[in-house]
Amino acid sequence: MQTIKGELTGKLAGQSELSNDKAEKASGTVTNTVKEEITEKAEKGQFDEIKALSEEGGASSGFANNLVTKVAGNLSGKVGLSPNVANKVAAFAVPFVINKFKDLTAAKGKDNKQGMMEMLGDLTKGSFKDKLTGGLGKKFGF
Repeated sequence: MQTIKGELTGKLAGQSELSNDKAEKASGTVTNTVKEEITEKAEKGQFDEIKALSEEGGASSGFANNLVTKVAGNLSGKVGLSPNVANKVAAFAVPFVINKFKDLTAAKGKDNKQGMMEMLGDLTKGSFKDKLTGGLGKKFGF
């Protein structure tokens, strides 16, 4: 996520009306919100929604749309962006993060299911990854 956050900061600073400082705060808020929401879905066993992010059109899935709404709210509340600017930034940033994650997992020679499992393991400090390799993980195709 750090690599994605750095790239996102550069994109936001160069392509939006945000100052460098606001772009950095916004990118941190975006990546943290996405991480928190994916972790919450995983803890609830909602793997299909998480897997949908890694599939074709994942950046426009129902879960992705919910992420855009959540991120926009956090950008407004935590970073102090106006709702209009927060919505624009979220509409750009969430698909950017989802697509970058897919690109990074593909570049490492892993299929999206493996990449998603590793991401979930990283997000939850490994304990969840161990659980995914057996039991529920097999049931949901991880």
